[in-house]
Amino acid sequence: MKHNDELIGLAVVTCDIPEVLKEYNIKDSNMMLIDSIMIKQEYRGHHLQRQILKLLEKRARELNLDGLVTTVHPDNIYSKNNFVNSGYDIGHLALLHGGDRLVFVKKIVEKSNL
Repeated sequence: MKHNDELIGLAVVTCDIPEVLKEYNIKDSNMMLIDSIMIKQEYRGHHLQRQILKLLEKRARELNLDGLVTTVHPDNIYSKNNFVNSGYDIGHLALLHGGDRLVFVKKIVEKSNL
């Protein structure tokens, strides 16, 4: 994500990683794993993480994935709120990355043409 040609935010994601998703206790392997989202400190607090999440969800749809998965440190209230407010479900607490992490999952549900 750029502002006036300055990089102010980025996301690191991977797909097709069933062995990692098993480690996260996620059975569906057709998911995008959001490894991290970083926002430059002076731009935090402007919902940029949520904007990046919308872009990632759009990309996951384009790739015909079933959803998105990420983890958040239990003390990171801002990221937890951003994921919950973006429609992610808190799955479970897991020991990952050397400590406790909350696993968040968002399933992509296609709207039917009614």
